Amino acid sequence: RVSQPKDPAWVQSLNARIRKRFDSSGSEGRARLAKPQTMLKILRETLRPEDLLISDVGAHKIFVGRFFGAAKPNTVLVSNGLSAMGIAVPGGIAAKLLNPGRRVVTISGDGGFLMAAHELETAKRERVATVNLVFRDGGLGSIRWKQMARFGRTLGTEFGNPDLPALAKAFGVRGFAVERASALASTLEQALESNVPCVVDIPIDYSENPFLK
Repeated sequence: RVSQPKDPAWVQSLNARIRKRFDSSGSEGRARLAKPQTMLKILRETLRPEDLLISDVGAHKIFVGRFFGAAKPNTVLVSNGLSAMGIAVPGGIAAKLLNPGRRVVTISGDGGFLMAAHELETAKRERVATVNLVFRDGGLGSIRWKQMARFGRTLGTEFGNPDLPALAKAFGVRGFAVERASALASTLEQALESNVPCVVDIPIDYSENPFLK
């Protein structure tokens, strides 16, 4: 039997202080874009304990690890060790095929999503109803942070995006756009109840990030 020791008191205290800081900072950041921690809080409140979350690799993964608690074992899957960008969309398809009676949500940055967006065709063809959230910031967020920390400038980290809801529709699946945090819960419920593959485009502000400064 594997023991599960609890975090020391100082770790619990520090985590509580971090969460309190974010909870009190409002739901919107620069240019009124949604903050990732706010969106993850809403996502956790919306999903059932048995629902599955498949996380891609990127800037959002740091926030998933800190702010999205697993309600039950093996319900939050992250490609953490190998850091395989693009895993979320195909990983979500696999999770749904193995667990047809459970709802499956994936979360990607725009970089990781575009590496595997073609798998939406697979989801459509095989009738695999996953909901794919895309945290869009127009760049490779974690690489951008690391370059700034080490070199004080960035190179090759920015890119443009297609109209993601339109891209979803081009594959024959549903596309949604969420401009404000207040709209996420209702959009999520609509997507989850549609019983078809969906993409939800979420413009995000990663500026409030104490972990990679």
